[in-house]
Amino acid sequence: MLKKVVGLNKNKKEGEIIKRSSRRWKKKGRMRWKWYKKRLRRLKRERRRARS
Repeated sequence: MLKKVVGLNKNKKEGEIIKRSSRRWKKKGRMRWKWYKKRLRRLKRERRRARS
């Protein structure tokens, strides 16, 4: 997943900037947000487990 994000950043630098209003950006943003929330939940769970 991290590799994908790096690739996206590279594309942006090359001028392939997706407009915020575009459907593609919204879709990508939503997917990233879902993944981010999942990751946060997992980290919290692991921290709790480590403490107890």
